Amino acid sequence: MLLLPGGCGSRFRQKRSGASDRATLMRRSMAAGGSGRGRNKGTTERLVTWELLVVIVLHAAGWIAQGVEGCSDVERQALLDLKALVPSAYADLLSSWQLQSDCCVDNWHFVTCSASSTVIGLNLPTRFSSSPLGLGIPQIPESLGNLTSLESLSMVGNSISIVPDSLLHLPNLTVVILAHNSITEFPEVFLEMAQLKKLDLSSNGIITMVGPDTSVQSQLETLTLHSNYIGTINESFGGWTELVDLDVSRNYLSWIPDSVIELPNLRNLILDSNELQTFPFTIGKMTQLIKLSVSSNNITALPTSTGSLTSLEYLNLRNNALNKFPEMLLNLSSLKALDLSQNEIDCLPDSSYDTWAPTLEILSLSSNLIDDLPSGFAALDLHDLWLDHNLLQEFPRALPLVNGTLDLSSNQMNDSYWFGKIATGFKHLNLANNRMTRMPYNLVIMEPFMEVLDLSGNLIMQFEFNLASIRSPGFRELDLSGNNLTGRIPFSWASLQSPDEGTGLQAIYLDANPLLTLDILDDIAKLLPSSKVVTLVGCNLTGEIPQSLSTLTKLEVLSLGNNLLSGPIPEFFDSSFPLLRELNLSRNALTKNIPSIPFNYSLVSGSTILDLSFNSLSGSLPTTIAEVTLLSHNSLSGEIPSAWSSVPIVALDLSGNGLEGGIPAFLGSMTSLRFLNLADNSFSGALPVELGNCSALEHLTLGNNLLTGQIPSTFGQSFGRSLKTLSLANNSLEGPIPESIGNCSDLRVLDLSRNYLNGTLPSLVDLDSLSKSLVVLTVAHNQLSGEIPWWIPLLRSLQLLDLSYNSFWGWIPSDVTGLESLKLPGSTNNDELSLDALYVMYAVQTGSIDTGTFSLSQRVVQVTFSVVLTSNYLSGPLPQQLGILKGLVYLSVANNSLNGALPPSLGNLTELKDLDLSENNFSGAVPPEFAGLTSLESFNVSSNNLTGQLPQGTLFSSFPSSSFLNNPGLCGNPLPLCLPGVPTPPSPIKSVQKCHEGWWCHNKMWVIGVAVGTFVFFVLFLAAVLYLVLRRKTPVVIFDSGELEHKLVITGKELEAATADEHNIIGRGDGTTVYRVQLQDGKGRVVAVKKMKIGHEERHDKKGQKRVIREMESLKQLRHRNLVSVLGVCYSGYHKSLILDYVPNGSLHDHLHEMANGKCELPLDARLKITTGVADALAFLHHEYHNPILHLDIKPSNILLDDEFNPKVADFSIAKFINPRYNSSQGDSTAASVVGTVGYVAPEYGSLSKGSVKGDVYSFGMVLLELFTGKAPTDSSFDEEKTLRDWVMEACTSADADDILDVIDHFLLNQGKNCSSKEHQQPKETPANVNAFPSSGQPSPTTTKTVRFGEETQMKQVQLVLGVALLCTHEYPEERPSMDQVRDRLHHIRENHAVERAWPDINELMKSKKKAVGGRSIRHRVVALVCARRRVIHAADDDDDGLVCRLVTSSIATTSSANRLDFEQIVVLQMSKEKTLMREKKDMNLP
Repeated sequence: MLLLPGGCGSRFRQKRSGASDRATLMRRSMAAGGSGRGRNKGTTERLVTWELLVVIVLHAAGWIAQGVEGCSDVERQALLDLKALVPSAYADLLSSWQLQSDCCVDNWHFVTCSASSTVIGLNLPTRFSSSPLGLGIPQIPESLGNLTSLESLSMVGNSISIVPDSLLHLPNLTVVILAHNSITEFPEVFLEMAQLKKLDLSSNGIITMVGPDTSVQSQLETLTLHSNYIGTINESFGGWTELVDLDVSRNYLSWIPDSVIELPNLRNLILDSNELQTFPFTIGKMTQLIKLSVSSNNITALPTSTGSLTSLEYLNLRNNALNKFPEMLLNLSSLKALDLSQNEIDCLPDSSYDTWAPTLEILSLSSNLIDDLPSGFAALDLHDLWLDHNLLQEFPRALPLVNGTLDLSSNQMNDSYWFGKIATGFKHLNLANNRMTRMPYNLVIMEPFMEVLDLSGNLIMQFEFNLASIRSPGFRELDLSGNNLTGRIPFSWASLQSPDEGTGLQAIYLDANPLLTLDILDDIAKLLPSSKVVTLVGCNLTGEIPQSLSTLTKLEVLSLGNNLLSGPIPEFFDSSFPLLRELNLSRNALTKNIPSIPFNYSLVSGSTILDLSFNSLSGSLPTTIAEVTLLSHNSLSGEIPSAWSSVPIVALDLSGNGLEGGIPAFLGSMTSLRFLNLADNSFSGALPVELGNCSALEHLTLGNNLLTGQIPSTFGQSFGRSLKTLSLANNSLEGPIPESIGNCSDLRVLDLSRNYLNGTLPSLVDLDSLSKSLVVLTVAHNQLSGEIPWWIPLLRSLQLLDLSYNSFWGWIPSDVTGLESLKLPGSTNNDELSLDALYVMYAVQTGSIDTGTFSLSQRVVQVTFSVVLTSNYLSGPLPQQLGILKGLVYLSVANNSLNGALPPSLGNLTELKDLDLSENNFSGAVPPEFAGLTSLESFNVSSNNLTGQLPQGTLFSSFPSSSFLNNPGLCGNPLPLCLPGVPTPPSPIKSVQKCHEGWWCHNKMWVIGVAVGTFVFFVLFLAAVLYLVLRRKTPVVIFDSGELEHKLVITGKELEAATADEHNIIGRGDGTTVYRVQLQDGKGRVVAVKKMKIGHEERHDKKGQKRVIREMESLKQLRHRNLVSVLGVCYSGYHKSLILDYVPNGSLHDHLHEMANGKCELPLDARLKITTGVADALAFLHHEYHNPILHLDIKPSNILLDDEFNPKVADFSIAKFINPRYNSSQGDSTAASVVGTVGYVAPEYGSLSKGSVKGDVYSFGMVLLELFTGKAPTDSSFDEEKTLRDWVMEACTSADADDILDVIDHFLLNQGKNCSSKEHQQPKETPANVNAFPSSGQPSPTTTKTVRFGEETQMKQVQLVLGVALLCTHEYPEERPSMDQVRDRLHHIRENHAVERAWPDINELMKSKKKAVGGRSIRHRVVALVCARRRVIHAADDDDDGLVCRLVTSSIATTSSANRLDFEQIVVLQMSKEKTLMREKKDMNLP
């Protein structure tokens, strides 16, 4: 009986028992068969024998199954320990590594097993094939030493810095690849592993090369250490006695030590890109050396011993400093390839070349200074000879035999040919970029093997008929691009093609010959009908594409781009070219539809290409396209066809059309898709989640569309390892930036600007990789917040950073030493980024791109080195270290809250062209070092607190005075001269001049004194005259208005007379009176004049008056249909006046609450018009003007109505006039102190010293509530227990849907008197049962809860507007929407009749807990307003006032008053008492 071995697992026992069962069944069937047929004994014995054989085979299978049981638990755990170190972003690559599976039997990815199921190979991948970036593993786990059978280990592109000693437990390990890691010292563990044969530690940080002790007897054969920081090679390096291949290129070696030269088995030595100047004389000992490469060093000469390298076959000396041909190289008898290109060799030795290197095949002398060849040079017999980019004047006489490529391009050869030349045997002759005016037919007609002739870039003027005499049967390609060809192709050229398949001229290139005509295409079609490639790009061809092209049935490539072709694309393109693989008709004037052009993807190698970009094509997209399809900048419309889903698209560019619809999801299933550009269209809807599945995607550009929704979290998960460009700019995307974007480890460009994105910038999952790759980061014009992320200063390759127009806060990071690219001066002039890595996107798009082929690497784009932090909430000083970013061209930190002195180190930024530091709180003088900014073209420090004299010199005097406005203490050219006593900044460059003897030297001080005295007297005299003149005149400043045909003219006398007549009064406010004034200009124009009292301080502050005039002049740019225009400003005596547009129909307050004055009721359509108009104005002030402006006092009385009931927001600049002390210190016309009106002012203003856009949103929300309820927030029906907002909130969130009718204005419910733009009627008597709202704000019992003002949709509109109002008046500022969001929502409600969209539910407002500031009663808000006003008016006592406010607030509950105004007076009195008591305590030193 056959015994089976035991000890196997249950799974394999089941296999063996299964085999036994099958054997038993077989025996039984055989026995049954035998008995049934009456078989004899012999037959039975044979059956038993077969049975035994089957059993043996089956049991052998059991043995085999036992032998392949799988890897051990120890090995499995070691691999799982390694997987645990992989960042989550790349863990999916190791998804097959599971605890429940077997690493060998289940074929774990990147794990190789032996026949006996032990792990012998671990080769972890890079993230994608074209990048060395790995999985981001920080270390090698100690447990990896348990893979005792391991033979090969590869962990490229991680963050490994230390190699554990546990690898010594791997006796079979022979190959280790740890390239692109963070190893800084040569790991000692490898010095002890004698069995190692290949070690790759390239692209780490190793400084010194070492070797093992000779007792180790190392077997290492290949050592790769390129791209490190190696400057020295230790003597111990000689211990690598078996070393065959050594690569230490891209290091810092300046000498080759004997420890390398004496390595006995070294065959290949790579020393490229080091700092070598010569070889040691001992190099002659390396007689065994076969390959030596020392390119890109600084070698000026070679020792004669170099000629002793008798085994040397390959020598590379390219890009060094040799000025003579090293003659000792003629002794290298085994040499096969010699590269001496890019040196300074001016001549070749006139030696005997017939004995030199009989095996030499390749010789490169490109880019030297050679002007002739010695006669002996002809004795050579080469395969390839490169003499391009030299100084040859004529075709060389001493050319050797060349049976491959002969390159003589980019010399200075003319038409002087040597007619006695014999054939050289070349296949490819390159004569491009010389000075030939004729085709050199005499040079080529006798060449028997010529296949390619390149004559491009010469001065050839006509087609040479003798060229038809070329005798080479293999001649297939002729390049005549870039010449001055005219005329027609000679008939003789018909002989250049053979009727036999595949022979004769097949490709003709005629690009950039601007004098050719369209007839040339007819010639090609007639004389060269078998042509496969025809290109005439940039030839100025005019007319329509000729019908004759249809005869070129073998055509594969047709390129007619960048011409002046017109008309439609002929219909024959849909059937005449079955082999077509590339069609380029870009940059013409083609019109009409695109025919369906078939591309047979299976017949071509590489990608098929269709380029029709930059034409005037219209209609819908074609149903058939190529793998690379470029249709950008046409007039195409419609949607992307579903038929494209079957095309293996590689690149698709549809930008600059009128396409619409959604982005199809099928694009996400295209695994070959590398480039997708759909920018500048009208695509709408959400970004398809499936698009994140394009694992090969490198460039995704969807900017300037109508996309909405959020960026899918799938973005960055699949294509995170390949994506280089992501541009989603100028859409309507919202929500946070997904963290998965941080997975894009090779990202070069990230442009998410001009959206509605919020939250913070995501963390970078793979910072180590992105710090090397990211070049452009722009998220401008969003709603992002938080501090500037810590990782931004670590982006080594960053060239453009734009975080402007967001809500970033905190300090600018001070340590910017990691921004390596921005630290390099002059790099902006040379750093053109290949579009293969940085393609066209919305932020840095160029307009001139040759899309003739899909050779993206030929396209380049220039990026301006910039840091833009404009319009955020950044604070603190400007870091001194910014001065090290010497590559900066543009720096802007305008409109923030930065303070402190300007850092002198900015004067080091010599490349800087634009510097904007305006609208901050910088103080002190402009540093004299700024005079060193010699490249500066634009400079702005306006609206700061700078003082002193501007640095002297022509730099600052060349800038306009507006660059320095609103800095009261600044003076000097171009500003007014400084008064005596104003310090002059010291010059950064001091010069000392000696006084020569003579009259001037002895009388210098006397002359200077007389001159200064005369000047001072003259200035005082002029000042006196101006004072007398100004006292007699009233200054009136009128600004130009784009809405006026002529400049508005008004005198001070007319203004005083008009405002003295009380009949002209049309309104009054706090300290202000508004007059209606008709101008005496012959046209009867009417303006409004708002007159305000001014105090003693402002009345005598002439500088302050000029500053206000300048500020008002800047407001003339504020032109918006819903804003009251500021036309001028006037100071007169105890008043100042604003001259404004006159709006005739009163204010919104009048129409809501002053019905007795003849104002009409407002129906729903008028109220919705007012709602959207005011929202438009505020959104313009907050988001669309270049510097956001706060209104600070939104209320119905500041909303005026014209004859058509269009709203006009007034007083949007008055906050600047109320507190001149504050303005003079801040100089900021966009961020004013807290003012406002009780009931409309935001609750948080009680604790803030500055307003915010969210404060305006709150005030607007209160206006909305008042507009649709008819109740003012200060109505007597409200008290501290119930505010207007509380009343509306209760109704909107009530279980009874009809309760909302209780709060809607009863005039809306009864369809009050219609507002007409032509007349204002007196209100009719309102029925008693409707006009019976009691003053308490509760509905009359007789009011029925039914909709009486129109359709149900109108009721829904009111409900939705109230919902917007409640969101705007949220207690927490951060929970309020922005005004641009509110504007869009209200327009949607008005225009789409309340169709639902995504918007926060009102009920959500009830779930949040109220903050203390949000839950204030009316009394608390009065206290907050009084505190805010006192903080502004008494700025010097801020600390005391703050404490007093807290004391009064804490005691408010004990005070009672039914009237708000009385209560405000009580608060003011109590504050005065508390402050007096506080000062008394201070005087008495009491706590």
